[in-house]
Parts: sequence; C-alpha cells; structure tokens
Amino acid sequence: MFDYATAAVEPPYDVPTSSGVPAEALATMKVLPADLQAVEAALDEGDVAAVILEPTGGSWGTLPVDATFCRSLRQLTRARGVLLIFDEMITGFRCSPGGAQTAYHMGTSGAAWNGEMPDMTTMAKIVAGGLPGGAVAGRADVMDVLEFNGDRPGWNRGGRIAHPGTFNGNPLSAAAGIACLEIVAQGDVHRHVNTLANYLRQGFNDAAQPFGLEGCTYGTFSMFHISLDRSLLPTQPGSARRYVKSKVAADAKLRRAMLVQGIDFMGAGGMLSLAHTAPDVDLTIEAFARALAALDREGAL
Repeated sequence: MFDYATAAVEPPYDVPTSSGVPAEALATMKVLPADLQAVEAALDEGDVAAVILEPTGGSWGTLPVDATFCRSLRQLTRARGVLLIFDEMITGFRCSPGGAQTAYHMGTSGAAWNGEMPDMTTMAKIVAGGLPGGAVAGRADVMDVLEFNGDRPGWNRGGRIAHPGTFNGNPLSAAAGIACLEIVAQGDVHRHVNTLANYLRQGFNDAAQPFGLEGCTYGTFSMFHISLDRSLLPTQPGSARRYVKSKVAADAKLRRAMLVQGIDFMGAGGMLSLAHTAPDVDLTIEAFARALAALDREGAL
C-alpha cells in the first residue's frame, strides 16, 4: 500500500485508514469532503501542490460528485495555481472514449467545455486491455519532468521524476491495449453499457420499492451502487438521499442471496460490460427481486 493513500477517505478525516503510516507522510496530505468551501479554505492556507479526486466521486461514485462540482474545482485550482489531477483509474475510457472528464466537459456542440481539462490524469489496466499496465497523462509542461534531458546539468539524476516499472513498455500489454482501445474509441460501447446500467438501476429500484427501499440503487454511466442502509434513504418525498461508505449487514447478505440466484457482483455494486445484454439485465433484476424477498422473509431487511 502507498502511505499517502491510507490517509482517511471518509470521516473522521484525522484518523488514517491503516496503522503504520508515518506521521510525517500524513502531515503532507489534506483529506476533505466534496465541499468547495472546504477545498477553498484548504487552498487558501497555502503550500498545496495539487488536488486529486475521482471525477465521479470517491470509490467510483459511492460518494458521488457531478460535472458542476468538477468544473468549479477546475476554476478554483487554476485561480490559485494548483494542479488538478483526475484519478480515472476506473472511469478512464469507461464513461466515454475520453473518460469522465470528456463526458462531463463535452457540450452539445461537441467542443470541450471551455477547453477545461485536468492538469493530469491517472489511468489503470484498461489502458492495457485488462492486462497489467497503466498510464499517466497530462499537460506537456507537467509531463516533461519525467523526460531524460542531457542538456540540463543535474537533471537526469535528481532533477527529473524517476518512472521505473515492471510492465513499462510490456509488448503483451501494449498489444492488448491497442486492440481494446481501438474498440473503445468508437463510443458505441459506452452507449450500450450506459443504457443497460440505467435500465438496471431503475429495475433494481422498482424491485426494491415494495420493501420500502426507494432509491437504494444509484450511480452514473455504466456503474451502479447498492445500499440497503435505511438510515441513508430519503425520509420525506423530495428529500435527498445521503451517501456514505458504511456498510450494513444487509449489504453482505444481499450478495449471498444474489449468489443463490446465480448472480454475483463485487460487493454492493458493479459495472456493466460490452458482454452484457438486455436479457442479462432482466435476469439480474428478477434475481434481485427474489433476493430481496428472501432477505425480507428472514427479517434481514
């Protein structure tokens, strides 16, 4: 694990998610809620190099943010000379051929939203077609710190950012990535999976309504999250649902109940793929309804 990534990702923010992390490492990080005022206050304290976030929200949208938040954050960081980094490890190429940043920033004219993009983007194994590999992309002046340059004394040793890696330039990963991204680049995959995911989320919520679990499934693009925690559901018509990363026992039981029905997903959520079809989604919705009924009979809901 990376020390800096074990800073708290949910309240209480002053308690790291793991022991064994040096206080000196934690002292260089600020972990904040998705609140522009909180971010602005932190930036105004000075000495902030960069702001990094998942553009759909923490844990691939479990704690959702939207395009408006990301755009405001772009303006805020630029005004203060702070780098903005999008962690698109999951959303890169999933939300659109250009990731969540393009899906958020593209207008009806097809032009990028005021040309605004993050200064850096991190991407994961989809770049290699699912094989080990990844990529970092960004502004040329930012990425230049990775380059060797014999014309700058002291640059290659101590000036540049070292970038070694077991799978750097791996031919197998590169070949798989080219094949995968040639398909992804067309955009047809995204229309297919986003439509199916919207259908699945609606079907899950319709199936959950008889059990008083309105809005228990949410998400954007081809991703979905499920929480059976009743304390998070809207308390009144028109009131907002709360989003936290806490899990209740019913969530784990739901997965086991779905396995009995022949369906599995990762934890309390999942993602649609090109391999999925509308009949697959119908089957999954039916299994979800039966799983909820079984949990209800056991008093687990």
